[in-house]
Amino acid sequence: LRSKMFVSFCKLIDCHHVVFSSGTPIKALGFECITLLQCIDPLFTPQVEDIFRKIFGVSSKRAIDILRHRIDLIGHKIPQSVFMTIPPPIVKQHRVKLPNRLGDKYTVKNIKLEMRAYIKERLKYHTANMKKYITIYDECISVYGKTVKTNDAMVEYKRYLSYIDIIRRGYDNVAHKDMLKYCKEFEKKKLNPVLNPSQKKAFKDAISVIRFVQLKVLGEALGQVLGKRRSECICTMIPYIGLMDFVENADKKTLCFSSFIDVLETTKQYFIDNGLKPTVVHGQVDRSVDVIVKDFKTDPDVNPMLATFQSMSAGITLTLCNVIIFLNLPWRDYLKQQSVARAFRMGQDSVVYLIEVTLDTGNEPNISTRSQDIMNWSRQQVELIMGKDISEKELSGIVHRLNMNPKTNFEKAIRVFSDLFR
Repeated sequence: LRSKMFVSFCKLIDCHHVVFSSGTPIKALGFECITLLQCIDPLFTPQVEDIFRKIFGVSSKRAIDILRHRIDLIGHKIPQSVFMTIPPPIVKQHRVKLPNRLGDKYTVKNIKLEMRAYIKERLKYHTANMKKYITIYDECISVYGKTVKTNDAMVEYKRYLSYIDIIRRGYDNVAHKDMLKYCKEFEKKKLNPVLNPSQKKAFKDAISVIRFVQLKVLGEALGQVLGKRRSECICTMIPYIGLMDFVENADKKTLCFSSFIDVLETTKQYFIDNGLKPTVVHGQVDRSVDVIVKDFKTDPDVNPMLATFQSMSAGITLTLCNVIIFLNLPWRDYLKQQSVARAFRMGQDSVVYLIEVTLDTGNEPNISTRSQDIMNWSRQQVELIMGKDISEKELSGIVHRLNMNPKTNFEKAIRVFSDLFR
């Protein structure tokens, strides 16, 4: 919404000089340039945008070469060496082996079995309750039907019903993409406003099952099994990482990142038990980020700072830190880059160390190492677009580990990641 408003603003004032500035201009795929081109190129019409999106919505190597040259023509990159007087951060891979084979619980093989059992149980549950979901759907649709007064509204209503019927018979991500988009927009703008709060909640649950029960169940499995095991895996590792050594041996203060609030809270308690005074930043903390950061900067006893990527990945300067511990790695490399930039930025006078924590289960892949593979792959996609050459050996290595075709886009990479646990 913010991007659309900005594009409208640029067109409204007919501005001839628009400069985009970003440390991470591309997050994963080439179509992310669309907002930029809408603002600076009057020939970038909706028709051109549609073609552009089809070409650069996937990571076609040949198309990316074209995009890379175009970015070179309209962009300028300032290397860090121009404004940084210290060498790049030193990365240390820290593999953690759990005692008594505790790590076996988090291998891909075992989680796959757990996911299968969960999916089987949930499919059985939703199938048994399908009549109830259809009743809720029919009741809510009936509520909206009574509000239809014009022929145009009736045409839209019947189109929605026909699209839902087609999707229910077997959803195809390509053939039915526009149908699904229409249905979601119809529900958001037409149907939901006429429902009461309880009906809205019931309809949301029901329609997700009616449209595609398999995807509904997979989503539940990813959240209830895979998501929980990811955070549980890190929490289990906390006592065995050796976090106190990293903090005590740092030249300055320490910053720890994770995707999970429960991981941060577990880590906070670990540091408190070891006599330190940690501080935490995440969405459920009742103090503002500015106040927490100010205390961290002014109180010499407050150390380390624990934060989620979302709460501390941009906009805050923490050059008083020179050690960053990644308790887990995010799926997208730009989040890691932005997190590193909290400490490795102008004003930093010490070498910055990055500690990347992963679970060690020998030759057996686990959920910790899979996350690292996904992030590395997203980094390589961005580097292909932005001009940094990647060796065929490096690219083929990560593609092999992810069991993916090099032309697979990032969204498909996530689905492949999900498929590993089916």
